[in-house]
Amino acid sequence: MHFFLEGADPSCICEYNMLRKTPLMVAASNNNVEIIKELVSHGADVNQATFTSPLLLAAKFKCCEALEQLLSYNPDINYVDEGGNSALSTLCTVLVINYSTDEYDYLLQFCRKILISGGDITHLTKVSTISPIMQGTVFVRMCPDLIRLLLEFATCREHIQFLSTICEMCTEEGLEDWEQLYDLIWQPRKLTHLCRIKIRCVLGEKGLERIEELPLPATLKGYLRHSEGITFEWS
Repeated sequence: MHFFLEGADPSCICEYNMLRKTPLMVAASNNNVEIIKELVSHGADVNQATFTSPLLLAAKFKCCEALEQLLSYNPDINYVDEGGNSALSTLCTVLVINYSTDEYDYLLQFCRKILISGGDITHLTKVSTISPIMQGTVFVRMCPDLIRLLLEFATCREHIQFLSTICEMCTEEGLEDWEQLYDLIWQPRKLTHLCRIKIRCVLGEKGLERIEELPLPATLKGYLRHSEGITFEWS
């Protein structure tokens, strides 16, 4: 606090471990929520980036409390860093790596929060850093829960085809649970869910931040925010 009273710049860029980072990026990568709050309250820009961004660093280092705090400031959820990573692709990769750990369910919920905030699955179908999931033996560790989650937020045929390919590959490996999931992917979804997808697409990333302002009953607003917690909804 004293530094800010002396006129310190909360968005200054400095060398940190041989990389150019802002104080907010350092706080995010160390899961320091209180410092994040302090920096933002004094004008730090949550979208200021160098080689990456505070949101991506929080995802990369599994700093979920910092990630949640940053999401509360409505950051650019689909920012892509110099390595071609988005917050969603980064967290999906971290999730796969931690498939057999106690952190898996916790990380899965934060993937969902990024998707609710407008995380775009399209980037997963193109980004080079997600390719290890689709190649070699790494992809077989991706559990069906993540595919079900991504299916809930799939908005176009390209998304479905991408997820279908993963399911097909895992089915060919003889992994349990994948054959049934593969069969379900191309079944029609409920009309209510299709309407939600359409409305969210029309609202766009910025519009999703203003769902509360819509002239709709609270239950419908909650449905648009996926707050009911239902995943993989099919007829």
